[in-house]
Amino acid sequence: MLSTLNEIKLGQKTQEQVNIKLDKTLDAIQKEREIDEKNKKENDKNIRDMKMWVLGLVGTIFGSLIIALLRMLMGI
Repeated sequence: MLSTLNEIKLGQKTQEQVNIKLDKTLDAIQKEREIDEKNKKENDKNIRDMKMWVLGLVGTIFGSLIIALLRMLMGI
């Protein structure tokens, strides 16, 4: 009977250790997910900024070409 109780106590202690390890693992996974979500938002913002920059660059180039063509046609 005493050995059975000791086995139960040992089993409980082992289970507690496993639970602690699982908690730490789950916490680490949750932190990684939060970091990934933050990085994804930052990447989305950076991509939008780059798209706007490229759009501005293309607009500037086309605008300059149109002005140059108008100046050539008008002889200015």
